[in-house]
Amino acid sequence: MTGLLLWIIGAVAAVAGGVVGRWLGRAEGKRVGKLEVERDAMADKNKRMESGRSAVGDGRDAGTPDDRLRRNDGAW
Repeated sequence: MTGLLLWIIGAVAAVAGGVVGRWLGRAEGKRVGKLEVERDAMADKNKRMESGRSAVGDGRDAGTPDDRLRRNDGAW
C-alpha cells in the first residue's frame, strides 16, 4: 500500500513540475519578446531621428532660399 501511495505522489509531483515549468517558460518568453520589441522600436526611432537630422542639414545647405522655395513649391 505504501508503495502505491509513493507512486501516486510521484506522478502528481511530475505533472505539477511539468505544469509549473511550462508556465515559467511562457512567462520568460513573453518577457524576452517585450524586451526585443522595445529594443527594435528604440533602434527604429534612432534611425528615423538621424535621417531627419540629415534631411534638415541637407535642406539648409541646398542653395539659395529662392531655389529652395521653387523646388518645394510643388510639394505643398
